[in-house]
Amino acid sequence: DDEYEIKTLRDLQVLNKLTKAVEDFYQKGVLQNIADIYVKQGEEFKLENLKALGKALKDLDFYLNLNILEEINESFDKVSNILNEIDENDLEFPLSLIHNDIKEFIDKFTKKSKISEKQLELAKWHLKNDRLLLGLITLQESIRSKHMEKDNIEDVFNLDERKKYYFSIDKILKSLGNNLNDNDKFNCCLNILSEEENKYIKYWCLLTNLRNAGGHNLAEGEKQRQIKNIKNCKEEYEKFLKELKNEEFIEELYQNIDLSSKKDRRSK
Repeated sequence: DDEYEIKTLRDLQVLNKLTKAVEDFYQKGVLQNIADIYVKQGEEFKLENLKALGKALKDLDFYLNLNILEEINESFDKVSNILNEIDENDLEFPLSLIHNDIKEFIDKFTKKSKISEKQLELAKWHLKNDRLLLGLITLQESIRSKHMEKDNIEDVFNLDERKKYYFSIDKILKSLGNNLNDNDKFNCCLNILSEEENKYIKYWCLLTNLRNAGGHNLAEGEKQRQIKNIKNCKEEYEKFLKELKNEEFIEELYQNIDLSSKKDRRSK
């Protein structure tokens, strides 16, 4: 009858919404729709901790999309604390199926002791979910944080301190004895950088070029020059981006890029 058909249609609509929420999480790393389900179940069964978790996941999703690293770190900790208070017996479908995966996702970040390691995991996650620019930015920031931690900087999010760890390409190349003109200083396909001993410096330059070309509000001439240099070395950049799909390669960059070994590589 009509009432049965309406109920069936509503059930299908609910199922489609749930399916999309699950797919968005697993395939795109989107938390917003999953968060809505936590809130809805919390309201339906009067469980405040589920509502709180849903709201905390929404906040985390918001900061992840904006890549505000300090807020992301705090949001992960907040979500983790709420997760520890939840009784899994209170969960209904579909949360009963995916709750452990949510916990695993959060634990991957919160169980890391250093900020740089948390940022590294975040960079891997961004790149895995095809958030290329956010991944490039976060990978660079994780390497900067690693250098700050190495120097025992207490607050790695302090902007004044972070500025001291901006390793610009022209400073790095000059430290290697190369005085380049403006047209060449952003070009990472130079002979000096193709030597094996300089390969991680070269990777840093490739990473910097891509980040700057895509994410910096540069003067038009400067931006066009960087884009031109990327086009001139297109195959090199394509190979680098392909390698960034591999988590082991990302880990290798984090572990081996060391730009603070010479004092003149660190900005004053």
